Amino acid sequence: MNYSKLQLLISKENLSLAKAGRIGSFKSGTGFREMMKNKTMTVITLENLADYFKKPIAYFFDQESVNDLVNEPQAKYGNKVELLGRIENENDFLREQIKEKDEVIKILSGKLK
Repeated sequence: MNYSKLQLLISKENLSLAKAGRIGSFKSGTGFREMMKNKTMTVITLENLADYFKKPIAYFFDQESVNDLVNEPQAKYGNKVELLGRIENENDFLREQIKEKDEVIKILSGKLK
C-alpha cells in the first residue's frame, strides 16, 4: 500500500490525524498514527477512508507495491506456494483422467446397446 497517497489526501483536506482516524473507525488519533507509522492498515479502515475521499481502494496501491506483494520471497510463505502449484497440477491431471474415463464409458455404453 502506498501510505504517502493517503497522507497527501489527509494533508490536502487539512485533516488532523485524529480526524482521519475517526473517519477510518479509530476512537482516537493515537491508534491511527501508530497504524500509519507501522504501515498496518486494516481493510475496513482503508475502505472507510477510500469512501470518505471518494477514491477506489486500488488508488492506494501503485504498481510497485503490487509487484512487491507478488515478488515477496517464498520464505515468508514457506513451501505453500510450491504446494499450491503441485495441487493445481494434480487437479489438472485428475480432470484429464476423468475426461478420458468418461470417453471410455461413452464408447462402451454405445457397444452395449
